[in-house]
Amino acid sequence: MAYLILLGPTLYLYSGSPPETEVQVYKGSWCPVLLPNSLAGMKDMGMNTVFIQDFGPFKELLVANIQTAHRNGLKVVLTTGFMPPYPKAADLDLEDLNSKIIDLAKLAEEYGVEFFSPLNEPDCIFWENTARWGQEIRPRIREVYHGEIIWKGAIFCFIDIMRPPPDAEASEQSGEWPTDFSGYDYIGFSMSPRAGMTLEEYPQFVDNVLNATLAWAERDNCKGVMVTEFGTWEWEPWHSEEDVARAHEIVLERGENKVVGFFVLDFLGSGTGGKTGEVIRRWYKEIL
Repeated sequence: MAYLILLGPTLYLYSGSPPETEVQVYKGSWCPVLLPNSLAGMKDMGMNTVFIQDFGPFKELLVANIQTAHRNGLKVVLTTGFMPPYPKAADLDLEDLNSKIIDLAKLAEEYGVEFFSPLNEPDCIFWENTARWGQEIRPRIREVYHGEIIWKGAIFCFIDIMRPPPDAEASEQSGEWPTDFSGYDYIGFSMSPRAGMTLEEYPQFVDNVLNATLAWAERDNCKGVMVTEFGTWEWEPWHSEEDVARAHEIVLERGENKVVGFFVLDFLGSGTGGKTGEVIRRWYKEIL
């Protein structure tokens, strides 16, 4: 705790303006806490964007992270959220949560954050009421923030492994969750092999999620789709390093020329080695 308190003011001394470089594909890491010594490794892997989550009261640290990323030529996506296990919506003070989100959106506006996402994986909190909440919070964000807004959902958790999800009209008729991403610039989702899924099944699962999100983006006039978090968190302890690397590569292969952003889970400067690191570096630097 003392490390965070001391680190914030130290980093805050370094100012940074948003980079002006044009980006065709946003390549980065979903890493809730950005540290300066991670940046060299991230840039070495070909990253141009970092996805940061605000966890609490350390505004100076958050601002320092944003400025440090900008000073090093990285664009920033900012969101807030909860550490798992996620709370139940009924246990939340919703207006307090919404107010904190709006305050964070104001900070994003003040410091030139390129992308803002209201909440990490809200579908794990609001469940069947997710679309309604998303449409209630969006116009409030638009009033104070003029960058681009990303919906960062779990999404993949709620799609059957081998069955393509129904379209919006069919889902409402069958009792499936309604979806509504209208007014959001991008739809983002998390992606990992489900527990018990084989490597051979994974490509079809990825295709199902991509087909669903791309169709939703077209229906709701979004600019595109991003894989806002991908890894093997439900799967990794029981599989070889080669299979874990291959699972990461499947997401990149299936999403190439379809999505406009990839954010690998927790790849900071110190974690860029191994077979998975080789896959990420090759795709980020040579292919995408």
